[in-house]
Amino acid sequence: MQTEPASLPLLLAARTWLLDELVPHLAPEKRYDALLIASAMAIVARELEAGSAGREQERQLEVEFLRCIYPDLAEEQGRRGEHLRVLSARLARDIRAGRFDHPGPEREALRQWLCDDTVDSLKKCNPRYLELEESI
Repeated sequence: MQTEPASLPLLLAARTWLLDELVPHLAPEKRYDALLIASAMAIVARELEAGSAGREQERQLEVEFLRCIYPDLAEEQGRRGEHLRVLSARLARDIRAGRFDHPGPEREALRQWLCDDTVDSLKKCNPRYLELEESI
């Protein structure tokens, strides 16, 4: 019986090989490209580490936020099988239309959710940026 190799260890091994064995031998004009590839591999590795539980938690936080902003549409979502993207699209339209331009609880909820979402994205895409911000 063959078993599937674990994706994360393979990805990390390939990234280590790329950085340690290949990049030092590349011409300077190709090193940047290789480092971009290594960076992309690191992002994917962090996403794999978070796993489906992490993605489900992010989705649940988004649903909770959107239900606070759109209780009417959240109810319809369950009955009519509408997707999360419908609520997200409505939020984008409302932001462009200025619904959250004036101070109030909805604007503060949106600001907090966007900040939290940005930090979550940075944890995956550029965790060193967060470390820099904490040290300032």
